[in-house]
Amino acid sequence: PTSYSSSSSSSSSSSSSFSLSSPPFPQANFQRILLPAAPRPFSSRASPSSPPPPSSPSSPNDLSEAADAVLSALKSIDEKASSFQQQTGLKCPEGCGRCCHSPEVEAAPVEMLPLAKRIVERGEAEYWEERMSGSGSCCVFFLPDEHDESKGRCMTYEHRPAICRLFGFSKRNSGGSQELIQCKHMREADPRTMEEAANTVASGSSAAPDIALEASIVRGIYIGSSLADLPPMNINEALSLALKSYSMFDCYRRMEEAEDESVSPRTGD
Repeated sequence: PTSYSSSSSSSSSSSSSFSLSSPPFPQANFQRILLPAAPRPFSSRASPSSPPPPSSPSSPNDLSEAADAVLSALKSIDEKASSFQQQTGLKCPEGCGRCCHSPEVEAAPVEMLPLAKRIVERGEAEYWEERMSGSGSCCVFFLPDEHDESKGRCMTYEHRPAICRLFGFSKRNSGGSQELIQCKHMREADPRTMEEAANTVASGSSAAPDIALEASIVRGIYIGSSLADLPPMNINEALSLALKSYSMFDCYRRMEEAEDESVSPRTGD
């Protein structure tokens, strides 16, 4: 996926028009592509002496560092998906935002931590909570084109969750074989490239990231919060929970900093 600020991210599709039974291409229903819940060797209830999970090189000291670790893992997905794009020539139709316009896009709350951190640090938590309360189920950060609602852009492209980076540019295991998770609209725009990419994935010689593996890496990062145990849900609901969690963390952190300043010896006293 390219880094332009557009909803033609690595997940451009229309949830309402996908079909699981359209031969000859294996079709992925965006409404039902739920990234598998990662096995969690420990959670927020684990002993402080517990080692970090295998996917995490170190255990973050607080929720701020955890958000940075999640964002780093998400950016790693972009690198892998970009390599697959270069290998196959797959790309989203220009300006496409059909998947972003779907009310069925899901994410785990832990994936929304980087965005929650950015929002809280900018002092915009209340504003976005109000926006989400009146936006329905469609992603609150999707800005449709005023002339064509099937097009638009993502207002927080750098902080988008895993499914927005993986859909259309990843593979999954199906009956012991690998298959490309396809976007119907990408296939309609360039059927030949899509068929060649699907064959490359099926042959086992592709650079396509594995959707289950990438999900387990992102969701397996130890964040020291019960937020990590929550399953995928509507993207706005996931962001709302992440916002509440990070806002509480930020509030306590500010209180601690203020307390430390009040007890610190003053110069000249």
